[in-house]
Amino acid sequence: MKSLHSLIKSKRKSIFFDFLYFLAGILLLYVEYISKIYILERSGKKVNEDLSRVRQKISRLRKKREVLETKILNTGNLLKASYYERFITCGKQNCKCKQGEKHGPIPWVTGYKGKKTVSTSVPIENVARVKKMTQNYKDFRNAQKEIEDINKEINKLIQKILQMKEYDIGEFTRKEGDKNDRK
Repeated sequence: MKSLHSLIKSKRKSIFFDFLYFLAGILLLYVEYISKIYILERSGKKVNEDLSRVRQKISRLRKKREVLETKILNTGNLLKASYYERFITCGKQNCKCKQGEKHGPIPWVTGYKGKKTVSTSVPIENVARVKKMTQNYKDFRNAQKEIEDINKEINKLIQKILQMKEYDIGEFTRKEGDKNDRK
């Protein structure tokens, strides 16, 4: 009888240990599942925080671009040329400019007419207008360049959003271990 009693006892131990292994396996799966959920929630929060920062940056850039666009729209007449003042020597033999005292300052403008460079003096009555129009052109081009830079930055941020939101196709394909699931 002792052998039967010890056999029953050992069977009970075996069933008990099998049950413990079973519970440990379930507990391990549960911990793994909870860990994955926690990691996903944490990464989801991080993605949302990053998205929020990117949206705020895009918003700031759009406001800055709007100010620059308004500046461009309100820019006056433009003259694509350079205004400067120069000193010259004349062709007269007995003139003071031959001894080093040049004539000027003479208001001057240089620009393009088609493919040809035009460089000429500006009549006194047009100096203020030419100065203003050449400065308007510089301001216009600077604002245009800033808008181009802002657009490039916004495009980079949009690409960043794409990377943050895009899922890997591997998450939607079957894994090697999933072959049993098909049966």
